[in-house]
Amino acid sequence: MNQELNNIQSGAFDRFSWRRVWAFGNIFRSIISRQLLVYGAFSLLAAVSMLIPFGTATQVGIFSLFGTVLSFLYYLSPAALCKRGDTRLVMNMAPALPDEKFVFFIIYFLIILPVVIYLPYRISEYIYLACPTIQTPLMKDLLEISLAHNSNYVMQMVQCAAITLICLHVVLACHGNRTLKAILTVFGILVGLGLIGAIIGFSAAFMEGYEFMENIENTDPAAPFENVSQLMTNLEMQTTVLAIVFLIAGVVTACLIRRRLAHPKI
Repeated sequence: MNQELNNIQSGAFDRFSWRRVWAFGNIFRSIISRQLLVYGAFSLLAAVSMLIPFGTATQVGIFSLFGTVLSFLYYLSPAALCKRGDTRLVMNMAPALPDEKFVFFIIYFLIILPVVIYLPYRISEYIYLACPTIQTPLMKDLLEISLAHNSNYVMQMVQCAAITLICLHVVLACHGNRTLKAILTVFGILVGLGLIGAIIGFSAAFMEGYEFMENIENTDPAAPFENVSQLMTNLEMQTTVLAIVFLIAGVVTACLIRRRLAHPKI
């Protein structure tokens, strides 16, 4: 009888359980609650600030500042797991399958956090374009270009997810100074990405020849982003390639995270 009971319990534990996913997530309840509260409040602040009828320079500055800060918050969000010391021993001893732990991290960092961080700000952009009374011509053009190029938006989402997963892997895999190593890793990736973007942009401009430079010099002040929009259209192929590279990097990193959870080393 005892042998049969053990076999039944063993078989039940070998099956994926959403209840254990939830129970595993409760280990990080305090960290997650604070993070969602702080990130959500900041995202709402950014969204509300977008809808205040400031002058042109202030609106563009708010758009650039909050967009950058929100991205950095997302990139470095896994570092919050280091806040209360090394909880990996408890995490590894938790009665949950590696797949259940992996699913929790994927749902939280790739679904819940992006929604909390980006959705309010994204909605505010559409509200801004629907309210002429708060618009300035420069900001309106900037938002329309940003929303018009879907390939650039997809690239941004894939890039954010991949960098966040890499940060998570560093947090789970490194032995000491995990927060510092996570920050340095993220900044290193962004510096490299900036250099690649600069090379691609200059290459595209030179390939267009003097005609492109003349178009910039003769740009109508009333439509300052006309050539920028054209350049972004010309760079769709390069943007797609970068998105594929980040997608591959994200998938590989996800596999490494799954392996780390299955074979933990503290």
